[in-house]
Amino acid sequence: MKKLLAVLLMCMITVPSFAGIGIHVNYDMKKIDSDHRTFGFEGETYTATLGREESGNPVGGGIDFSFGMLPIVDLLFSLEGAFAKYRAGYWTDVPGFESVDEEIGYLRVGLDATVAVDILGVPSTASVLDIFVGAGPTLMLQAPIWSEDLIRDNISSATEPVSPTDFIDDIVTKFGLHLAAGVKVSPPAIPLYFRVMAKYYMLPGVDEPNLGRWMTISAGVGFGG
Repeated sequence: MKKLLAVLLMCMITVPSFAGIGIHVNYDMKKIDSDHRTFGFEGETYTATLGREESGNPVGGGIDFSFGMLPIVDLLFSLEGAFAKYRAGYWTDVPGFESVDEEIGYLRVGLDATVAVDILGVPSTASVLDIFVGAGPTLMLQAPIWSEDLIRDNISSATEPVSPTDFIDDIVTKFGLHLAAGVKVSPPAIPLYFRVMAKYYMLPGVDEPNLGRWMTISAGVGFGG
């Protein structure tokens, strides 16, 4: 605890007044949908069945860097991740085939740059409350989600072994955009701030079941501007 307090104190001392650094927790407002389907392979009489349960909402955290470019304009950089689990299985009528039924992890990692503009400031003796809106580009990496297309892209026959770990190379990497809105509270006496923010992500060209549009809610604390 003493070491942590010392690190936080050093952050407060060394961060310039026009810049800030912080951490946050985040919660995605969209789950991975459930799916259940049976399909075949060309030239085969055997069929395969895919089962996927709905996931929980991905949760995670990240690091934020902010720079005061103008009196009412901030430039924000955020690196964050979110994680959830879902259960999925693969079964086939091939004699002696060992079916798969596993709990699978879903992970996304994103890097955002946001231009945030204050639209309303409410100063008081206790704190300064700023309401802001913003937008910017996003680079997002998503783990592949267990699906018929993922299986077909990796195996050509119902008789081939199936394992979720075989699909790690199918990570989805996309550039997109996001919209943001939030509230920032800054006590006047110390270089500390609290921020709650909503981001709506839009990733073009993302095929289901990977997530192409969703909202994330984050809450964090930081030092500096």
